Amino acid sequence: MKKLITLLALILIAFASTVKAQDAKPSVSWQELYSGRDMMNMYCMFFKDANNGWVAGAHNILHTSDGGKTWENQFDGEGRILAIYFKNDKDGFAAGESNLYIVTHDGGKTWKANYSMFQSAKFTKIFFTDQMHGYMLSDGGVYRSSDGGTTWKDMGPKKPNEQSTEDFTGLSFTDSKHGILVGGGEMMFTTSDGGTTWTRNTKDYFSGPRRNYYSIGFINATTGWIACSKASDEDKDIDCLYTNDGGTTWTTKKCFNLYQVNNFTFHGNCGVATYQMNRTTIMVTTDGGATWTEQGVVSNQFDKVFGAEVFSPTSGFAGVTDDANDLFHIYVPKQ
Repeated sequence: MKKLITLLALILIAFASTVKAQDAKPSVSWQELYSGRDMMNMYCMFFKDANNGWVAGAHNILHTSDGGKTWENQFDGEGRILAIYFKNDKDGFAAGESNLYIVTHDGGKTWKANYSMFQSAKFTKIFFTDQMHGYMLSDGGVYRSSDGGTTWKDMGPKKPNEQSTEDFTGLSFTDSKHGILVGGGEMMFTTSDGGTTWTRNTKDYFSGPRRNYYSIGFINATTGWIACSKASDEDKDIDCLYTNDGGTTWTTKKCFNLYQVNNFTFHGNCGVATYQMNRTTIMVTTDGGATWTEQGVVSNQFDKVFGAEVFSPTSGFAGVTDDANDLFHIYVPKQ
């Protein structure tokens, strides 16, 4: 009996330690590099390399050329910018709500807005697979450019249900032809011709209710990840899908602890996942997603991470908005 009691006590201690470890908030492992003095609410960021980067948000685009130490305001306009991307040193693109689409061909010194090219579009992602072929993700579908971003064409696909209120939320291409589009209600479409045609993947990966797919990212042509919504059924610990064959097959995994991930950013084997709700911490991988480590960026509950990028285990950037004062901050990993 004593042995049984001792065994039960050890099990309870181990369980309590596990719960405590899961609930414990990670210590802050990033340090502030820059703090903006102007009232600016930011929503997205893009770093071309460890020195040159842009952040954008409500009416503004800021640029740094010294790794985030100093910033210049390059754009003041209307609307919320939700996505920004530069395909080279000169040509950049930004888009967002209410058909917002602006372009620069001089590294951001001047931006030209075009609100009439699209209809009722809300853009959340922009990227190019080469200098001529680009893609923009909206909540209702995919737009493609074949002329370097001068013109864009709506490539669909149509949602499974025309009355569906689910949005498309993630898009990734492994090359100029092969891409995967994901969204709410386990929507997944694949293309092998650059988005001209799409094929719906109807395979069920979960035993319970249908999940939402929030983001998709590939570290190379074969290895990729999809962030999934949490659930309360027997699969509740599963929060991502993994592929090592370019998206032909997917395996369910647990990756991201207690919170909901809504975005991936990868640079080779280094990547970062940002949370949908708890925005004071992020998940970082340096081995291509095999393992993820939660890292605290800030300790102030009013500071929320709106975007992050990691180039190496010691090099990266996290953009933070102070909700209490609408101030913009940049953090880098502690050395």
